[in-house]
Amino acid sequence: MHVSFRNRLTFFFILLVILPVLAVATVGLLIVHNAEQSRTEDRLKLAQDAATTLYESSQTNAEAVARTFALDRSIATAIRENDVTRLENRLSKLIKDGTAKRARLDLVGQAPINVGSDDSVAPARSDIQDDGANLGTIELSTITADDYSQLVNEAAGVDVLVSRGDELLGGTLTLASARGVPANGEAEVSGTGYQVRSIKAAGFGDQELTVRVLLDDTEADEAISNRQFGLLFILLAFLLCAFAFAITAARSLQAQIDRLLSAARALGKGDFSVEVPAEGNDEFAALGREFNSMARQLEGRLEELQLERSRLQETVRRVGESLGKGLDRDALLGIVVQTAVDGVGAEGGRVVLRDHANGAQPEEAARAGRPPADRCG
Repeated sequence: MHVSFRNRLTFFFILLVILPVLAVATVGLLIVHNAEQSRTEDRLKLAQDAATTLYESSQTNAEAVARTFALDRSIATAIRENDVTRLENRLSKLIKDGTAKRARLDLVGQAPINVGSDDSVAPARSDIQDDGANLGTIELSTITADDYSQLVNEAAGVDVLVSRGDELLGGTLTLASARGVPANGEAEVSGTGYQVRSIKAAGFGDQELTVRVLLDDTEADEAISNRQFGLLFILLAFLLCAFAFAITAARSLQAQIDRLLSAARALGKGDFSVEVPAEGNDEFAALGREFNSMARQLEGRLEELQLERSRLQETVRRVGESLGKGLDRDALLGIVVQTAVDGVGAEGGRVVLRDHANGAQPEEAARAGRPPADRCG
């Protein structure tokens, strides 16, 4: 099957340009996607670290308040006197003043006293002692789940949910719509996709809390889309430039080939005056110069053939004239000399005869042109 030069050039363009560019585009898109996923994982890890640090900081604050409460002599006195009302009032005052959000007083041999909000997190404990005797333990918290979630949100830019078992204590999202969010993985809340990671934390009474940090997928998806769009735009621009260059090169090559083909056709018809442009130093220019040289050589050979043809026609004419005049020896010798001169391209020639029978001197019988001086012996 015959394939044109233009089709072959198109095939090589696809093979050498488009396919590698598509491969580079595929690899580039994968790199962009993986890089953005890695960036998302880094942000989630930072959010987890921020959540852990803020939780520990809140526990440190709670520990300072609990220690101050435990070292208060009036608290020890109220415990020894079994003055529950005064103890409840002191705990309620901590809550009312905002010093604590929840406090739990566990006394030896008595029921615990518990005041404050049940959604408090990051508690700390301190033993209450008097004269070396352990009277009980104070456990309190200085922050609620909502306040803690807001701190993490401001610090890490993520949403937060705090739960105790299946119970949601607080967070930056609407709790009713946030139920069923896994501890790790992907989740959808109110139509928004999130990447979820979690940490474990200690709650009141050694209960385990789960702190979930949720990173909005929208930002990551937009970043991936923007980077992929930028990469595709660059590759598309490259393809358009390459395609334009290929079209220009193909047309230039086709034009040079058309000129050579047109000149070859003219040469085949006998027109040796055709001239192929041979500017430049590339292969086509060299081919054009060789073609022009071949045309000049063929033109010279044709001129030589035409000259030989004219000579042959003149010889035939002279032979015909001689035959018309009769078989005269001198006339025939003149034709022979002239034909020999024309045949070898000499300036002239002569025929010299010698009669060996009677020993006579050589005599010129016929000549053509201007023969050089010659000695006969």
